[in-house]
Formats: sequence, C-alpha cells, structure tokens
Amino acid sequence: MEKLEIEFETFNGISLDTVLNNKIGVYIIWDARSKKRPTYIGEGNLLKRLCDHRDRKEEHFAVIDGYIGIIKKINKKFENFTENELKINSELVEYVLLDLSDKMGIYPVKNKNLGKFRSLYSKFKRGSRVLEIKIRGFNPLQPRYSLRYAKNGLDTIKLKVKQGIITYEEPKKIEKIFKLKFLE
Repeated sequence: MEKLEIEFETFNGISLDTVLNNKIGVYIIWDARSKKRPTYIGEGNLLKRLCDHRDRKEEHFAVIDGYIGIIKKINKKFENFTENELKINSELVEYVLLDLSDKMGIYPVKNKNLGKFRSLYSKFKRGSRVLEIKIRGFNPLQPRYSLRYAKNGLDTIKLKVKQGIITYEEPKKIEKIFKLKFLE
C-alpha cells in the first residue's frame, strides 16, 4: 500500500515561506463567481503555476481564492522526497481530486483534461494496488466558506487501481469528507 499525506490551506492562510520551501504541490482555484464547482485544479511549481493562470488572457478570474495542498515531504523510509517524487505525488493527488470531482458532478470549469494518469500508473506498476491519501486542513472541493476539517485529525481516502480503473473504498465516508455525493 502506498501512503501520502497532504495539508490544504487557503491562499490567504499559507505563508510565502511555506510555498517557497515546498514549491511543488497541488492547488485548487475558486473564482469568486464559483459557488458549486472549483474553477481549476492543478499541480506543479506553485508560484509559477498560479502566476501563469493570472496572466492568461482567456482566464478572466474574478477575485481568485482557493487552496494550496502541500504534500508531506517524508517518504516511507523517512527520507525527504526528491523533487521528482514530489512532482509525481502532486500529479497523483491532482488526478484523484479531478476524478473525484468528475464522479461527484463538480468537475472544474477551466480544466480541459482529467490529469496525468501516468503518475497513478507509475505508483502502481510495481504491484501495489491500494493508495491511501490522508488529508488535513481545508476541504479543497468546497468553496472557501466551507467548514475546516478537524484541526488535528486526518481524513483518509483509500482507493484501488485495477487495469486503469479507480474504485474508492468506503464511498460514503468520502462523501462525508467532501460534503458531496457520488453521481449514480
């Protein structure tokens, strides 16, 4: 089983120092006009990617709000993740959030594709078939006014990958975590 831990903080609540020290991560943009669906879910070099979105002429965001997800930098051997490992893990979390948002009917307005399946494949090609993602902090699939997760608690998403298809363990628990329902 592969395990990841990620903490989501609001754009206004995260320090520049944290972003600079953890430059690769996941971000969720909630345009001020977005009430039910996020505007964009992405991953990469956080400062660069957020500036890129702001500079795109076709993306005229109202006030930009949202969340930044920082992946815990320790792997199962208690070593720091390399930059490449952080990139792959960020792509993996992005893919799962996009997949969940698609299955819950809130796919982001500006995302054109469903993320990078290759990261999920690279994690599981070695035989591991279960992924556990522990989430701390804010609910990234709800607008900013949503309630925060338990302060010291972790919510866990478990999923299985078989022949390129994701199935979520305990879907009712996932619905409770994200305050959303899976589409039938």
